[in-house]
Amino acid sequence: MPLTPSSRRSSQAGQALVVMTLALIAMLALVPAASFAHGNMKPQHGGIVQMSGETVFELVVKPASVELYVSEDDDAVAPADATANLVITVGGKETDVPMSAGGTGRLQSRTFKGLAGSPANGMFAYVDRLDLTNAVGAVNIACIDWMSISFGPVVNTLDYDSDRKPDQVFVVTSGGLGTIGLASAVQTADTIRFKFSKPVCEGGAPGKGDSSFFWGLVSKSPAKDVTAIVHETGGATHVVKARSPM
Repeated sequence: MPLTPSSRRSSQAGQALVVMTLALIAMLALVPAASFAHGNMKPQHGGIVQMSGETVFELVVKPASVELYVSEDDDAVAPADATANLVITVGGKETDVPMSAGGTGRLQSRTFKGLAGSPANGMFAYVDRLDLTNAVGAVNIACIDWMSISFGPVVNTLDYDSDRKPDQVFVVTSGGLGTIGLASAVQTADTIRFKFSKPVCEGGAPGKGDSSFFWGLVSKSPAKDVTAIVHETGGATHVVKARSPM
């Protein structure tokens, strides 16, 4: 469900973008619809589903591994002596996020190109995640409550959750990493401010900090190296490297 209606105006006179909370299946807008023409395409394990002939493949991405489930007519198939290669093609950037209380997080920025035959054919998806999992506050615990980035026009014709309504921003809440989503995404001129549903905070020890979910949106323009601004709840701001069409 959208967290903010697309027609609502904020106090900054910006346009509130429609934000969808989704499983990893959201990215199906980037793959050909013909791949899903037959059979039971409902994910059984929270992954991404595709079909080849009468065989259904479901790919589940986990923090340290991937799993592939194969079925035919809803019955599991155990392919004897089968082998597979996983090829991940993605453009992106990881950059350090220094925190005012000490410790360093990271911003992951990824880009994907929509495949031929998909609703997003020739378009570019931009996906980000703020990761403070291993950031440790030396003085106190610092938290980030929003990030802003110059982006330009956002594609608003894609349907990420198959409700036959156009969406603008998606949040991957299962099948991926993170625990914190978006409360809103507001665009003023070319700049979009993403506000987290709760602050993303450092931890008191390595591995104890927070991570946002991956969130994303789509543009018709390819990626460029840019900078984004992250804002701490205490008022400090940091300029970090990112990716956008601007």
